[in-house]
Amino acid sequence: MRELDLDAGHAILKPVQVDYYTQPREINDVRVLRKMEQRQAGAATASLGFVRVTQQVTGYRRVQQFREETLSVEDLDLPPQTFETVALWWAVPQSIAARAVQRGVNLAGGLHAVEHAAIGLLPLFAMCDRWDIGGLSTPCHPDPEAASVFIYDAFPGG
Repeated sequence: MRELDLDAGHAILKPVQVDYYTQPREINDVRVLRKMEQRQAGAATASLGFVRVTQQVTGYRRVQQFREETLSVEDLDLPPQTFETVALWWAVPQSIAARAVQRGVNLAGGLHAVEHAAIGLLPLFAMCDRWDIGGLSTPCHPDPEAASVFIYDAFPGG
């Protein structure tokens, strides 16, 4: 890296030829600030509202290209980035989440798949790029107090 300016939000990197790629390790959190609308979506409850998103890159993994072998795990000491935006989220009733776990379904993996499907489909209905959208899925979110999937505008203000 040649230069990192966290205040300005940019980095200047030095290009290199390597046989690996990197994957960020990060912590993400979404907190509901205010619900604007809520509807039943089958057994789940869908809500639209304002959220506070906090993202922190904690490091990265170096992964061998083509072999997918982890070469190293590197830690970084970067501050969290927080912004407010608009989100859509689904809260899955506890009874359905419990039944999925009882049947041996990977609840976290299933929620994560729904998150990525929604992020992938949204650009077909809204004038946005896939990278304009963020998401979070969790088997137990404190705000709706349920297994939840959040899809949010990845830019401050929504």
